[in-house]
Amino acid sequence: MRPISRLQVVAADTCSVARLGGCRMMRRYWRRCLLLIAAIALFFTGKIIWVMLYSILLVYWGARFITRKGFENLIVKREVSTGHLFRGEEFVVSIHAHNRSWAPLVWVSTTDEVPRGLYALTPRKAVYALSPGQQVTFSYRVQGRFRGVFPIGPLHVEAGDPWGLEMLRGRVDLFEEVIVYPKVHHLSDLGLPSSLPIGEVQTRQRFFEDPARTSGVREYQPGDPLKRMHWKASARSGRLHVREYEPTIALETTIFLDLNEEAYDVHSIDHSSEFSIEVAASLAYFLHRQRQPVGLVTNGRDGPPVAGSSNLNPIRISSRKGASQLMKIMEALARVQVHRGKPMDQLLTDEGRQLPWASTILVITPIDSPGIVKALVSLRHSGYLITVFLIGDRVLHPGFLTHPPMPGLTFLRCRHSGELDALGSRRNAG
Repeated sequence: MRPISRLQVVAADTCSVARLGGCRMMRRYWRRCLLLIAAIALFFTGKIIWVMLYSILLVYWGARFITRKGFENLIVKREVSTGHLFRGEEFVVSIHAHNRSWAPLVWVSTTDEVPRGLYALTPRKAVYALSPGQQVTFSYRVQGRFRGVFPIGPLHVEAGDPWGLEMLRGRVDLFEEVIVYPKVHHLSDLGLPSSLPIGEVQTRQRFFEDPARTSGVREYQPGDPLKRMHWKASARSGRLHVREYEPTIALETTIFLDLNEEAYDVHSIDHSSEFSIEVAASLAYFLHRQRQPVGLVTNGRDGPPVAGSSNLNPIRISSRKGASQLMKIMEALARVQVHRGKPMDQLLTDEGRQLPWASTILVITPIDSPGIVKALVSLRHSGYLITVFLIGDRVLHPGFLTHPPMPGLTFLRCRHSGELDALGSRRNAG
């Protein structure tokens, strides 16, 4: 995990400050004491009475004045160790408090707000004293329990004097955005074979040759370019030799993720749609590890719902290689939500034919409806290689899992690791 967020500074004197009800009762009690001593001083001339009166006045006004001065010059900062993590990972939040005034603060309390989806593993509230110019830091650990984009904040600050005369409370509108990526599974944990029919495909016809993959050496033939010369082999044998490279067709792979809520069973839509997103993230990570270009198209909604909005435009990320491309896909998968979007068969028809010829299409859907199968067959006839990953138990064409309807159109079934363990237990019991 890498630190990506910068420190943000908000002075407490810009916050809304509120006096607590308990302070009013305490000040009422002190005022009654002052009135009582002042009344006694009117009838008695002893110095001790006046000393007590002035001392209480000094404490009453001085404590409130010092506490206000310290609170007005209190600087609060928040720092997170990372703003991007995968589900289940942890990060550290650090709160820095700095008293810039000459007035000490006898006690200061800071409490950070953590949204649902993030879980504070250690206390997020701290109480401490701040002398003039002193800085204090405390940290707490947070775990990303759920996928999504979560703002940490605001930060609540309280301070007061030891006698309870003045207790100030402020809210610091300081936020840090944390993105929790979906969990990434190994392919075997999804019930999938370790080698999938996706990525670069070797072929005898040399459409492209990868100079980073040398397959062997042969003797020079007229017309061979000089950049292929293998000078060391030529020197050893006394005859000119050239390098041979592996013939490959560099195929672009695009993941089509079905998040149309009408395609999911209403009783399991939360679990099934979340698992679909995890499968998409796992496939994207697998292709990245294979150094293959990968893209994403989904009919889900980007972020939380907006009132009055019925946007049916799909999310598109063009196929590319590299770590930045993987993070772009992961961030989109962290934000995406299920909604009533464009049906998958229509999405495949509209978006599939815009892909380069011979591209690989990976379809993640909870159901193999006749409309989806028809769209897939049409794309296969157009020259695309297609693999379908079925989520859940709603398989309308179970025969396709063992006997594909045509070459180049493969159907696979994804299961969660827990379902695989249960299935294995039932088989062993039988």
